Amino acid sequence: TIAFSARTAAGPYRLYSVAPDGSGCAPIAWVAPSTDTAAGITLHDFDPAFAADGRLVFASSRGYLSADPIGEAGPSRTPASLAPNANLFVRDADGTIRQLTFQLNQELGPAFMTDGRLIMTAEKRELDFHMFAGRRLNLDGGDYHPLFAQRESVGFHSATEFAEMLDRNLVFVASELDWADVAGVIAIVNRSIGPDQFDRPVDDRPYISSMSFPAGEIGALAGAFRSPAPLPTGHLVVSCDLAAASLTAGGYAFRLCDLDPDSGAIVEIGGGAGANVEDAAVMTRAERTVFVSRNDEANGHTTI
Repeated sequence: TIAFSARTAAGPYRLYSVAPDGSGCAPIAWVAPSTDTAAGITLHDFDPAFAADGRLVFASSRGYLSADPIGEAGPSRTPASLAPNANLFVRDADGTIRQLTFQLNQELGPAFMTDGRLIMTAEKRELDFHMFAGRRLNLDGGDYHPLFAQRESVGFHSATEFAEMLDRNLVFVASELDWADVAGVIAIVNRSIGPDQFDRPVDDRPYISSMSFPAGEIGALAGAFRSPAPLPTGHLVVSCDLAAASLTAGGYAFRLCDLDPDSGAIVEIGGGAGANVEDAAVMTRAERTVFVSRNDEANGHTTI
C-alpha cells in the first residue's frame, strides 16, 4: 500500500492510501483531526511513511495533543518566523494518534531505515542561525539525536528528503534556504566514514571526505533535483529538471530520472507535464522489522 497526501483547492492536506496499481484510493481512517483549522492555523497532514509493522508516521501542523509540553494544547507557530509549526505523529496499531516529536520548529519528511529506525528533517532556527538538518529517532520515542548536517561546516544550510540507500549510505537533497521549490543537488553520505566538513584544508591527509555529489554540486549547477528514492539496482530515481538555469527561480518542470550514484550518469525515464515529485520505488523485498530502543544506544535510555 502507498500512502500520500493530497488536498482540494480550499481544504487542508489529508492522508490517503492507494494500491500500487492505482486501485482502492481512499482517505486513511482515524488520522484526520476533527477540524480543518484552529487558532487561525490550517491543520495539514502530510509526509506519510509506513513502518514495517503497518503503523503510519506523518507530519502534521495539528499541534500538541496535550498541554503538557508547552502549557497549551493545539497548533503553534515557530518562534522565529511565526509560521505554522509541524511535528511528527504516529497512528498506532489500535488506531490512536500518538505525538512523536515536540519541537518548537518543524520536523518533517519521515522515512525508515532498513533496520526500522526513523530518519527525518528537523528545522534548527535562532535569530542568527537557520538550518534544516537530519535527525534520527526510534518509533517508540527513544534515541532521538542528530543525524547529519547540523552545522554550516557541511557547506550548505538545508538538508531535506533523507532516505537510506541499499548500501545503507544516506542520500538527501542539499540546498540553500533561498533556493526555490525545495530543489537542490543530490548528496550522498558514506556512513562508515562519518561527518563531513567542506572547509578542511586540502593538505589534511588523514581526513577523508564522507560526502559526494553525483549530479552537480553546491555552486556548480547541473539542473534542479528533488526526492531521491533507492532502486534495487543501486541507482536512484530522482525528480529532475535538467534544463533548470537557476535554483532560485522556481517553477521547475520536474521529470523522473535514473541516477547512477557511482558514475553520475542521468537518464530521464518519464513523468508527464507538471511537477513529478516525492517519488517512491515499489519493489519486492525481504521482511523488515521496527527497531526497539536499547540501553546500549547513545541515547537509548531516553524517551520523548
